[in-house]
Amino acid sequence: ETYKGQLVAGSRKVFETSSFTVTVDDTKNKNATVNEDGTLNSYLADVDTDEAYTGDTEAVVESTMIAFEESMFRSAPYFDLQIDGITLLNAKF
Repeated sequence: ETYKGQLVAGSRKVFETSSFTVTVDDTKNKNATVNEDGTLNSYLADVDTDEAYTGDTEAVVESTMIAFEESMFRSAPYFDLQIDGITLLNAKF
């Protein structure tokens, strides 16, 4: 089965936590908890938005696999993790 087919069937998730690592420090991923290998265990998303953007809802959910469930708890996106190995671009429009 193709990757696209797995996504459609629900047997694979885009943000399956075993497929990436993150580093938590004072400047990034403050709402995340990771294991010793950097695998995401927990993330408090700011679903009930407030002025301080305080994380209030667990977004890492286990169903058939452990995954960050983007837009499961509100229609606006809340994925703001900086994944290890991905360089952020500072685009100016």
